[in-house]
Amino acid sequence: MKKTLMLILLLATMAFLAAQTQFTPINPISEDEEPAQINYDDEVMLIDKEDAELEAEAGYLGIYVDDLNFPKAQALNYTKNFGVLVIGVVADTPAAAANLMVDDIIMMINEQMVNNKQQFIEIQQATQPGDVMKLKIWRAGVEQNVELILSQKTIDEDEEDDEEFPRKITVSFKPNLSTGYGGGSWLPMWATVDLADINQLLERLDFDPMRDKGMLMQGGGGKIHIGKGFFFGIQGISYEDKGKRNDPQTPADSTIAKIPDLTANYMLNTFEFTIDKRFAIKPWLVLSIGTGLGTADHKIELYHDESGGTWPGQNNYQYDLGYHKAVLKKNFLTVHPRFEALFPILSWFGMRLEAGYNYGFSPYKGWKQEEYNGDHHQIANSPETTFGAFTIGAGPWFGF
Repeated sequence: MKKTLMLILLLATMAFLAAQTQFTPINPISEDEEPAQINYDDEVMLIDKEDAELEAEAGYLGIYVDDLNFPKAQALNYTKNFGVLVIGVVADTPAAAANLMVDDIIMMINEQMVNNKQQFIEIQQATQPGDVMKLKIWRAGVEQNVELILSQKTIDEDEEDDEEFPRKITVSFKPNLSTGYGGGSWLPMWATVDLADINQLLERLDFDPMRDKGMLMQGGGGKIHIGKGFFFGIQGISYEDKGKRNDPQTPADSTIAKIPDLTANYMLNTFEFTIDKRFAIKPWLVLSIGTGLGTADHKIELYHDESGGTWPGQNNYQYDLGYHKAVLKKNFLTVHPRFEALFPILSWFGMRLEAGYNYGFSPYKGWKQEEYNGDHHQIANSPETTFGAFTIGAGPWFGF
């Protein structure tokens, strides 16, 4: 329990620190160079003359880009998993002269694939004025080639002589962060389930007990975006320990019947509907908090299997099946609050980390036995088994 709480605290701390980091533009812009479709925040940054001269040393293209997300790619009929989206074009620049437009997708620069905005910045900063830049772009469902010559971002002479230039104010903006569109995956989960009542039964029937330090459950699930950062989903996760055989001992007291040779199968099944609220912290980090509502059940199968059987004879009217089976079940209604961190790597793939607590309430007392026809009957003197488990899940996520 302490390890789980420490993990949740660590994730919350990481999210808080990530949220404190501010975003800066690819090329700082002045008030008279406002590109289209950019959302501004209230922050300002001061750029002195030396910084501006250093910036002017790199080749100047004159566009603003952002990472491409899946909904935008779908809207533009773009099927690749790389590229950056043009969100603004500055007038009287090489980009404007080459007729680059908002919503163009830059796929390659000088035959080098562009995977994300950071890579675009690195490529751009390695250029010089006068360099020829060859772009492959996606526009209106068609790949196009564009060639242009980078210029130098000049400093206005009036501004250079102005004593106030060292305090030129530039507005910073935040990229359009996305909470995603949904997806699904294989869901491994470590759960600390209380198996005391199950192990007590197994030991009384001369089985070795199951480990009680936790179990690795596996399953799958998915989510869809239903608006305003909320996601609805389903998931089913289970655990199985099958084929356990007992080792019955012959009682010293002959009046006590020997426990028969038995095989046991244990299963824990969970199914739930989920609702989550996501918060986009960084392009590479999306946090969510939510809960799942569903069911869980312990299931124990005990069977005695002997080859053949005995046909009833003239003086023996009993038919020995040679096979006997009992199915014991305990059902719960569950609520599963949890915290999740999603780390997008590509537009369609990422990694997820989840921590939570799954609590169950049983609508009836004791255990029930499942009959061959599907009916269930209460088992006398069966324990009031409870259900509660800390859960930790980690693994791949296909989608976003």
